[in-house]
Amino acid sequence: MRPIRSVPTPLALAVTLALVAGCSPAAEVDVVLVSTGTIVESFDEPGRTRLSRTHRVSMSVDARVGRVELEPGDAIEKDAPIVLVDLKPFELVVAEAESAITELDAQLDVNANEELEDTARDYVQQTIAASEEALQAAQQQVEAAKARSERAAREAERSREIFESGGLTSPSQVEDAALLADTSRIDWLQQQFIERSFATLITAMKLGPRLIDNWLARRRLESHVIKAQRAQASVRLERARYRLALAKGLVSPVAGVVLRKLDPGESALPAGAPLVEIGDLADLEVVADVLSSDALSLAVGGPVTLDPGGGRPTIAGRVKRIEPAGFTKLSSLGVEQQRVNVIVGFDAVPDGIGVGYRLAARFVTGTKDDAVIVPRFSVLQSATGVHHVFVVEKGTLKRRDVTLGLRSDLQLEVASGLAAGDRIVRAPDADLVDGGRVSVRDPAE
Repeated sequence: MRPIRSVPTPLALAVTLALVAGCSPAAEVDVVLVSTGTIVESFDEPGRTRLSRTHRVSMSVDARVGRVELEPGDAIEKDAPIVLVDLKPFELVVAEAESAITELDAQLDVNANEELEDTARDYVQQTIAASEEALQAAQQQVEAAKARSERAAREAERSREIFESGGLTSPSQVEDAALLADTSRIDWLQQQFIERSFATLITAMKLGPRLIDNWLARRRLESHVIKAQRAQASVRLERARYRLALAKGLVSPVAGVVLRKLDPGESALPAGAPLVEIGDLADLEVVADVLSSDALSLAVGGPVTLDPGGGRPTIAGRVKRIEPAGFTKLSSLGVEQQRVNVIVGFDAVPDGIGVGYRLAARFVTGTKDDAVIVPRFSVLQSATGVHHVFVVEKGTLKRRDVTLGLRSDLQLEVASGLAAGDRIVRAPDADLVDGGRVSVRDPAE
């Protein structure tokens, strides 16, 4: 007869499993006490110093210059000369233009002086008046000569008639009377000629004032032409002086340092030829390209810590500007990233930092005091994206979901789910489960 095998009941099986579990050794873990404190959220990006403004000094005019003695790194004051310019050609052009204006001004003065014409007009008018008086006298002489001629003609006619009638008149008397008549007629004709001469002279002299006025009108027109020429000469003078000022103006626009020497000079250079580039180190700033997603957490005026390296102390700065246009850049792993330039200004420009220096920029995106803080590696994330920690209570693990806040390199802020004084596993591994038994390696911790 075969023996009957007993089948374990479910209750017996559960008791057996509980006994086996109770006999298994507890896992050893390190714990940490949840505390409160200040947490600073930030991210790091490499940066490079540059000047917000640079000034390139170039030739303003075609000129012959000497050698540029400045070297990169040399300090230079505002309005200090950059290079020696040959100013003689420019000064000669200015002098020539000034002489042309002086000559034109003299011509205008001559044309404006009408004293000679006024004197001539007075002389002509006085001569006309005297001639008119002489004309009147000549007219009277004509009348008198006419009367004498007519009388002499009558006397000659009477003498001839008496002689022809057999009177006492002799032939010589007839001849004398005829001669006197002819002489009187000639005198009358002469007086008529003199009268007409005076009349013609007066008519001609009366044209004198008109000729003088026409002459003055012509000179006034010439003055308008000269004034136009003077205006053109003034423009040439102004241009010559401006070019001279440009030639003299090859000076530093700011007080700063020489960044680059672009042309040694000592030759005839055309306008626009670059000479030096100058900058003011007070305009020093840092440019860093950051991920566009990180840039969204930045604001103008936000704090930035700049590390020059080499054991030098860090430098305080502020976000000065976030450029509006982003760009695509390949990461060191060949992944395309969308980035944007962030400009950082120094709170105080440090000594010894120049243009093109590399610095590590730490951008602070958030700070909170009295925050519940846990180590970064004490928080796990499930496949569903939920964050959790393991709290140790009387040797038993309790899984607790948490909500995270600010994050630093080594710490995390727990916005909800934990309180100060809770003990959690410092660095849990994947073998820990909720409800599992654990032993603390350092109970005092």
